[in-house]
Amino acid sequence: MDQQGVDSNVLEAWQAFRAEQGGATCQDSEKKKKLETFLKLLLIQAEKQELHRLEDKEQSWDSGTVCNVLAQEFLSDVHECCSAENGEKTLVSYLLSGTGCLLIQALNILPLQGLSCGSDLCSLLVSLLHCW
Repeated sequence: MDQQGVDSNVLEAWQAFRAEQGGATCQDSEKKKKLETFLKLLLIQAEKQELHRLEDKEQSWDSGTVCNVLAQEFLSDVHECCSAENGEKTLVSYLLSGTGCLLIQALNILPLQGLSCGSDLCSLLVSLLHCW
């Protein structure tokens, strides 16, 4: 994200999510709420500024880390959805109206060069396209 466009609310939401993610008393529901808050703020800001690609400009915003964390969350969530009792229904809901939809939109506007799990993410996305 263009750092001049990354406002303090987005940065604070990212930091809150990361703090929850690394915390010893990590509550999954609280982590998910903070992730959703961050994603919504990021996407709202990107839309307001009509940004198509979000790049690094400041030390407090490392898009490489953001991309890697978001991609790992997406991969983990899809695996969790598929492992659920109603796996297909859960996955469809996640992708169309849940956090999955927000994650895909966010990954679309972030620079994905150097993504540590890029091949896994690509394979997953291709397999999801095949299902539809």
